[in-house]
Amino acid sequence: MDDVVDKIIALDKEGQAQINALEKEKRELSSYTKKMRVILGRKYDAESVKNAEIIKAKIIKNYETRVAQIESTTINKQKNIETFYELQKEVWLKQLVEFCLKD
Repeated sequence: MDDVVDKIIALDKEGQAQINALEKEKRELSSYTKKMRVILGRKYDAESVKNAEIIKAKIIKNYETRVAQIESTTINKQKNIETFYELQKEVWLKQLVEFCLKD
């Protein structure tokens, strides 16, 4: 039973770490996009706005795709945990009752 709890905690920590990393990356990418917009604006004026928007759209699309992949993976992991729990819950309850009644 401790194994499952440890696995759940580890999966939660892993998911949070991935979310935090993606949020940090989003902030960095936003900052990078803003810097690129300024640089391109100096160089290419009107054309730079168009290019920056295209780059921004690609970055956002990439970010959203990665978020969707992580969410999908997380949902699959959650389903696996729930399935494992359903298979093991009777055994764990029996072990818990035996442990409590042991003394």
